[in-house]
Amino acid sequence: MFKKLLSSIGVGAATVDTRLADSHCEPGGRLEGVVHVKGGNVEQSVDRIYIFFNTLYKHEVNDKTTYSTFTIEKISLNEAPFLIGPDEVKDIPFTINVPYNTPLSVSQSKSWIETGLDIAQAVDPKDEDAIVVKPNEAQ
Repeated sequence: MFKKLLSSIGVGAATVDTRLADSHCEPGGRLEGVVHVKGGNVEQSVDRIYIFFNTLYKHEVNDKTTYSTFTIEKISLNEAPFLIGPDEVKDIPFTINVPYNTPLSVSQSKSWIETGLDIAQAVDPKDEDAIVVKPNEAQ
């Protein structure tokens, strides 16, 4: 019981790590990798694995320059919930399309994918991986 309580606040909970085959991609291309899920101290139900394509954009607020995260697209990797047991490891391979509106990595432009697990009544584990977006043939 105590371990379940701790895992609900993130202590001893499941972890996620995305391992990309290549961090370079292009708009309209494909990004391949494996989502590595490792169970914590107790069994947990993972409702959803999702990947966000994020970018940082610059804008003004009250005459001050600030940076904010913009999510270009959210992709769900699984159809049905699954259980991850204590210290169990699951590798979920994926191939996803890079959105056409993903900005190119030029100057101070920054893009990344964020992977997360949706676990009911718990702190959701996340992972971020930088990507380098190169121009495609049309660009």
